[in-house]
Amino acid sequence: MHVNLRVLILILQVYKSQTDFFRSVDFQFVGDTSLWKNTSDTTSNLIEFVTAPNNPDGKLNKAVLQGPNAKPIYDHAYYWPHFTPIPAPADEDLMIFTFSKLTGHAGSRFGWALIKDKDVYETMSNYMSLNVDGVSRDTQLRAFKLLKVVTRGRGREIFEFGYKTMKDRWEKLNRALLMSRRFSVQESSPQYCTFSGKVKRPSPGDFSFSSRIKTF
Repeated sequence: MHVNLRVLILILQVYKSQTDFFRSVDFQFVGDTSLWKNTSDTTSNLIEFVTAPNNPDGKLNKAVLQGPNAKPIYDHAYYWPHFTPIPAPADEDLMIFTFSKLTGHAGSRFGWALIKDKDVYETMSNYMSLNVDGVSRDTQLRAFKLLKVVTRGRGREIFEFGYKTMKDRWEKLNRALLMSRRFSVQESSPQYCTFSGKVKRPSPGDFSFSSRIKTF
């Protein structure tokens, strides 16, 4: 089966680099998802990576491509209430998460996926067993300890601390840039967060600042 890999190329160029590296006869990177939204091609098998929230603008993207041959993979690395309002529980067919943004432990290389389709799960599980030969013992112990901290008090403590920290950083950056005539920061819209029960804006204190800053 031949599969075309499509993604918003300006956001995560690494997807193209990874696809090109493997030089697979079954997969190819064919560019920006939005360019294929109104295509008349209804026979190609498509995989769309959806960054939600998106880095660096914090936007909760939705899949662009529709139809039986289009399969989205939701990258929820930043889908945590200290980064962005959570309007609803994550409930997509295939979602990937990571500790790198949840607690800042990117070096642990620990992530997980939630997969509804049994066949997709078994295929991914088989690939992971061949690719990485399991997760190291110290990474497992670190992840277990971190999860205990995160779930303490149903997560209120760490997420409230994280939100305040990220919000303070973002506000400091905004104040600094308000003094400039050459730079501005992209505005973000407030949204109701079901976790905190409040209306709030994204707090992208850990997003790529340089990508969000506009010059004139």
